[in-house]
Amino acid sequence: MENMQMPQIIPGNTMNNVVYVLYVAILGPITEELFFRGAVMKGFNFAGQKFAIVFSAFWFAVFHGNILQAMIAFLLGIFFGYL
Repeated sequence: MENMQMPQIIPGNTMNNVVYVLYVAILGPITEELFFRGAVMKGFNFAGQKFAIVFSAFWFAVFHGNILQAMIAFLLGIFFGYL
């Protein structure tokens, strides 16, 4: 992961910048929510709603791949799961 670079927002390259912002700010979060709060949480509801929320929040945190981000993502995952 250290070699991965984020695309640079380039002045004058408006279309690429718009696509990048749409992906990062809209498509990425919507896809995460549909997967973790939709598929994973609903798939584990058989074990109980609380378990499904904590389980999906845990995998949501692990998915982010950064320990500091993971702690915040876990708490947000629980919050969004209850919503």
